[in-house]
Amino acid sequence: MERSHAQENLAQLVNIETLLGKLSRSPERPPTANVKASPALPRELAAAVVEWPREVLSLKLCERLSAQSRANAEQSGSGFMSQPAPALVEHIHLHRLVQPARTVKTSDETLAKLDRLFELLTVDVLAARDRLLMLNPGRRKMIERRLEFIGRKIARSRGERLNRSLSLPEILKESYRDSVPGAPVTASPKLGIAAWRGFVSEVALYNLLELFFLKGLDVYGWRNFEPADLGRMNFSAHTFLSQRAAGFAHDKHCWNFVRTNLYSWYVPSQKALVELAKVLEELRTANFTWSDHDLSHWVAELPTGLKLQHMEFADDARTAGMLADLLETQLNMPLTSKFQGRAVCRKFFVPALELGGVALSLLDRLLLQIRQSAPNAFEGGVADESSQLHRAVWACEGESFEVFWTEVLALLKILRSARSTSDYAGLNSPHANSVSLSRLPHAMHVVNSLGLELHNMDQLPLGGPEVSKLQQGSAAQIQQLEAFDVAIVTDHPDRAKSAAWMKALAQQLPYWRGLVGTGTNLNWGELHLHLAATKLKENGLCIYLSHRALPEGGDGEKLRKSVLNLCTLDYFLELPEDAHRAAGTTFSCVGPRR
Repeated sequence: MERSHAQENLAQLVNIETLLGKLSRSPERPPTANVKASPALPRELAAAVVEWPREVLSLKLCERLSAQSRANAEQSGSGFMSQPAPALVEHIHLHRLVQPARTVKTSDETLAKLDRLFELLTVDVLAARDRLLMLNPGRRKMIERRLEFIGRKIARSRGERLNRSLSLPEILKESYRDSVPGAPVTASPKLGIAAWRGFVSEVALYNLLELFFLKGLDVYGWRNFEPADLGRMNFSAHTFLSQRAAGFAHDKHCWNFVRTNLYSWYVPSQKALVELAKVLEELRTANFTWSDHDLSHWVAELPTGLKLQHMEFADDARTAGMLADLLETQLNMPLTSKFQGRAVCRKFFVPALELGGVALSLLDRLLLQIRQSAPNAFEGGVADESSQLHRAVWACEGESFEVFWTEVLALLKILRSARSTSDYAGLNSPHANSVSLSRLPHAMHVVNSLGLELHNMDQLPLGGPEVSKLQQGSAAQIQQLEAFDVAIVTDHPDRAKSAAWMKALAQQLPYWRGLVGTGTNLNWGELHLHLAATKLKENGLCIYLSHRALPEGGDGEKLRKSVLNLCTLDYFLELPEDAHRAAGTTFSCVGPRR
């Protein structure tokens, strides 16, 4: 094929085999009619191209530069060698991508008060740990799975492996020995205890998330915060969203954090409520804004003794900023389009949400672009609550805490964008005299389940649809949609699965049997790449970041052929060393769907 010859010429500049394995089409495949032939680069131009950054590989870009150089040579009649080296004005600028994002800082005094809230909740959760044994078996089993997930992440950071299942009763027994008064605190405890400490921190942070949301509603004039809310935060948040969030009753997967979950069993004790109220009064006196910026900065600045060791908030945010800049600035793809003078959001799909950095970064930029008043201001104005905003970002995530974290931050961003604190005189705004309150737009749809379950349905059963297999709410829409403008897949080493897990996946979901065989060399990220490619509309864009190259041979070869039947891969980028260490990713590829 002519396109294959063009790739062979480009292989002299950047070794394709080194970057992503054998990603070229198989020679037996017949030529595609709609693929335009890529002419080989002239020798003189290739010599000039050698000076380009080695992390850049773009067939289309080389074609444009080649045509431009030929045109310049024909006009001057002096040939290629007399022309200056073509300016690489459209390449991916990796040094700009890895620049740290600007953050809004909170005062140290306020951070100390938030640390105090976190400590109070953590101690109270430990005191209430016996309630876990009174939960039904299903919830206890889910908590054990979460403990194992935390344990595997901590084990990887230590260079170890978690080779046993964790039993909740046994973990609770060990936790009492671990928290004996006066006993020294072990810096590197056993994996079971380390996982338990991480889970306790998650319970405390989950309650702080609900507190941030309820206080944010008070700051921006949506709902007055009452002292009794401290003892019923989950109920208060659920009641408000059921009345004021768009599509709450219709969407079965909307705002998962207010539903019964792994952390909603905990209710602060009376002693803790008294101490929490004192700290909240100090924060009210200091005019604390309870915004998403405050929450993000506080988590980033947590002292070592309070940090969630298994949560990589900083790395996730850095990767998200890099991806958003790659999409919007480097690839020149705007996040919104214009229709009758109004901004219309594109549809984005994130099949593996993780800590939500990518989805939140996209939402932040979307809210900034669709603001109707004060468009250049960072805060304030009224967001466009059209139906387009309600269907902007779609995501899947099997782990619950990551979903809850993302949803609360998304709501805080929407609150900050929809109303300015100056409109309501800050914390002392008269709620009764405020303007009529509209519904909160549901800008982010997150399904708390494995994204691989939402593959396209080839056909319904001949006997009619089986109700037990049909999805509802956002899950059903994701399963049916093949109209996303952009899909972004991040593959982190922590999400690597065993061969037994992959075999069970193929047995339970027959859709994946064509790619996953016995002893497969594929993993989590590669399957999500294939899923994302099937969800794109024509000319949609897929960005894939992974910690490893696509495997060679076996199922890896089948995956390449299947993906190349859906997309044309245009960019292959090797991230620099600092970005690799920070984000845990090595390779990136971008491809539009045919």
